[in-house]
Amino acid sequence: MPASRGALSSAAVLAASTDGAVAGSEMRAVAVAVRAAFGYGRTIWSAALTAEGLGWELYWYKKRKCSVVSANDLRIALGGLMEFDLPDDLPSHPDVFSIDLGPDQLSGRRAVDHLNIYSANPASTVQSGACHRFDSSGATLTAIYHRFPADCHQAALQQSDAAIHLRGREFRADLLPCTSIHVASKARRDAVYYGGITADQLVDFLTHSPFESRFASAVETRAKHLGHLQFDVGTDFELHQVEPVKLAVYGVL
Repeated sequence: MPASRGALSSAAVLAASTDGAVAGSEMRAVAVAVRAAFGYGRTIWSAALTAEGLGWELYWYKKRKCSVVSANDLRIALGGLMEFDLPDDLPSHPDVFSIDLGPDQLSGRRAVDHLNIYSANPASTVQSGACHRFDSSGATLTAIYHRFPADCHQAALQQSDAAIHLRGREFRADLLPCTSIHVASKARRDAVYYGGITADQLVDFLTHSPFESRFASAVETRAKHLGHLQFDVGTDFELHQVEPVKLAVYGVL
């Protein structure tokens, strides 16, 4: 769908996530600093809802050598807004890396002390990869991902059913159709991600959240200006829990 007059970027949804959130104003300042340092479209953001409240994650992809963002670039861009205590032996130029930002990091009570490093699995018959957490203690595997295009729904469902925390759960009908489905096996939970959903689907996704937040209403008020965009969302589940333990929304900054 083409952008209409008054159309907003997905950064408006990131801003909506900060409305009334703990450390929301600090997160808005980070978003401004990241956009100023790296430019438009270089950063992927996520806003995650849990029982503890809202948190955020920022991702950088190695698309071209000239556009690589490094951990040192983050220190320069964000050093005035938060503390960094990253290990010295981080992998250079990973495929994808991210930082987790919660109220403690944004308020300065706790340093950003690790990176999440994502790497592709070139031997897999479907697009897949792994995530490791790198901190002062070394590298810890935190997730294995598999991505399926929309026309491979059955294969995605089989992968989901092989994940302990997802077994027996159907995909969410309100998030279908979508452009892709990702299944992640994690240390203490498993997750399903739906790629390329519409703004209306996003509003429905947030409205039916089990967590208290102003996020849904803030997005709903902006929805008519977001119809030209697509979003990714994720749902994390734990064994014996009917409701998801985490919901996440992804966009471009």
